[in-house]
Amino acid sequence: MPSESAKTTPSSAVRPLTFWEYFKEWSERDCSQKRQKKLCYNNIVRFMGTDFDWDDVDSAFHFRLVQKMQEANFGINYQWKTISQLKTVMNEGRKLKYHHNLEFQDFKTKREDPDTVYLTKDEIELLWEYEPKGELDRKARDLFLLGVYSCARFSDYSRLSMDMIHDGVVHFTQVKTASSVMVPASPRLIAILERNGGAAPHLEQQHLNEWIKRVCRDCGIDTPVEITTSNGLKHTTEVRPKWKCVSSHAARRSGIVGLYMTGIPLKQVMLIDGHRDEDSLRHYLRITKEENAELLKDNPNVTIELSAHCD
Repeated sequence: MPSESAKTTPSSAVRPLTFWEYFKEWSERDCSQKRQKKLCYNNIVRFMGTDFDWDDVDSAFHFRLVQKMQEANFGINYQWKTISQLKTVMNEGRKLKYHHNLEFQDFKTKREDPDTVYLTKDEIELLWEYEPKGELDRKARDLFLLGVYSCARFSDYSRLSMDMIHDGVVHFTQVKTASSVMVPASPRLIAILERNGGAAPHLEQQHLNEWIKRVCRDCGIDTPVEITTSNGLKHTTEVRPKWKCVSSHAARRSGIVGLYMTGIPLKQVMLIDGHRDEDSLRHYLRITKEENAELLKDNPNVTIELSAHCD
């Protein structure tokens, strides 16, 4: 007979996690989106309570959640982000066989293009030639320009270093998508890293957003721009000087638009900035009619095509 120590006791089946057990664990994961995940968690608690499980997240649940966010004057994109993250939790739970609810796959929420500005070639030159008034001005200017010349997100350009450059190319893995990206190491990008000890200057994103506005103001980047914001179902449009609208994200968009304005095909731009499809990239290419005409006026193919239509 087998000894007592050789006997094994069948393990009981692992109990599936409830929605809230999994949602809480998901929201507390240490990642670049942790703050946004926690906000999503708090919003669901605030508007829908905690007395429900996987199968209760149905079309009626979605309708009530959107209605409550609108009543709270949440912006269109904030609503979209909350619903998208909720769908992510539901999808992960389904893959882990915690539930078989498929209604969440039909959740639809509108998304609007953000009024994120970008700097023109001349405005970027003003930043490059700018004489900082202090250390924070210098850090903000240099960090922002790294975003311009790398076309990267803040989570990526804020950690660039000389160690990432090999044979004139910057190699890094995007934090958001985990995809590998290779960007030409321009002389200015290298110069910025070298004058900061070989790495991007350290500045928290909120501080960059604050100080780059001051730098742009000092550079005279004050072209009036129309900014549309949404609160619930209401939309408000106001005119602001451009420097007030510049943020850490404007660096990436400025770099991408700059590439496009030089005539680089979208497919090649995507290889540099890491976008996976042209639709997502076009969110960054909402250039003005004047800029579009300037870009196309010297293109012989466009000139021939227009001439043919005018005959």
